[in-house]
Amino acid sequence: MRVLVYDGDCALCEAASRALVAWGGVPDERRRSHLRFEGEAFERLRAARFHDELAVLDESTGEIRSGVAGILWWLRDTRLGGLARALDRPAVRAVLSPLYRLVAYNRRVIAPPPPRPIPCACDPSPHPAYQATFAALLGAGGVVGTAAVAAAATSALLDRPLSVEDAPRVLVAPAVALALAAIVALRAPGGRRLAALGHALWPLALASTPFLAGAAASLLLPAPAGGVGLLAGLVTGLALLAVSAARRRRILASWRR
Repeated sequence: MRVLVYDGDCALCEAASRALVAWGGVPDERRRSHLRFEGEAFERLRAARFHDELAVLDESTGEIRSGVAGILWWLRDTRLGGLARALDRPAVRAVLSPLYRLVAYNRRVIAPPPPRPIPCACDPSPHPAYQATFAALLGAGGVVGTAAVAAAATSALLDRPLSVEDAPRVLVAPAVALALAAIVALRAPGGRRLAALGHALWPLALASTPFLAGAAASLLLPAPAGGVGLLAGLVTGLALLAVSAARRRRILASWRR
C-alpha cells in the first residue's frame, strides 16, 4: 500500500492530504502524519526530505517518492488514476513541480503553526529562490490592491478623476507598506529574513482582495452605492490586515527570543 506522508505540524498539509484522500476515494489510512513514524522509517523519510515536499511511501517495497512525482504515483491506484497517468509526463511535471514547490517551501507563511522559538524537524529547508519569488508575488498583489483603493479614495475625496500629478498621493500608501515590510525582514535573524518578509507581506496581500473589490465598486457603481462599496472594501481590508499582522507579529517575536 502506498501511503501519503505529510507534515503533521502544517494545517495546509493536513487539509491537502485530506482532500487528496477524498478526491481519490480511498480510506484515510492511505495518509499519515510524519508524527506517526519513528526510528529507521522516520530517518528514511527525512532523508527523502519529507519536510520539503509531501512524500509517498510504498510499504511493500520501501520505495519513497516526493513532490509532484510522488503525489501522481500515489494517485495511480485511486479513482483519479487515469488523470494521474495523463499528467505523469516529464513536460507536465516540469510545469507542476515549480508551482508545487512555491507553495511547499512557503507553507509556513501561508498557514503558520503556533509560534515557537525552536525550529521543528518538519520545517521546510530554506530555499531563497522560491521564498523570494513568493515574497515578490505577495508584494505585487499588495501594491496593486493598496494603490487601487488609495486611488479610489483619493478620487472620492477630491471629487474629480485623478491625473498624473496625483500619482504621489496614490503611491505613498503602498510605498510605506513595502518599507515597513522591509524593516521587519531586516530585524529578523539572518537565516529567516526571507521568511520574515513573506510574513510581513502576507497581511497586505490578504487585504488586497477587499481593497480591489472596494475600488471596483467605486468605479462601477453610481453614487452613493459606489462610496458605500469603497468604504466597505477599505474597512474589511484594514480589519483583515490588522488581524493577520497581529498573528504574524507574535510569530516573528518568537524568533528573536
